[in-house]
Amino acid sequence: MDDRGSIRSVAIIGMGTMGTGIAEVIARHGFSVRAIDVDDDVLDAARQRIEASTERAVSRER
Repeated sequence: MDDRGSIRSVAIIGMGTMGTGIAEVIARHGFSVRAIDVDDDVLDAARQRIEASTERAVSRER
């Protein structure tokens, strides 16, 4: 067992600004994240925001 206990994946319901930020932080800590929203356009926008943020972090070597 690692320091995270038995939690391996997390579901985030609602991918607005807050949900997107939470999903990104959780993913950066090594968890598998499942994003859920009733609007596919919101999910697509969230994915794009997370990808852009991750690319910036990688380019800054974070």
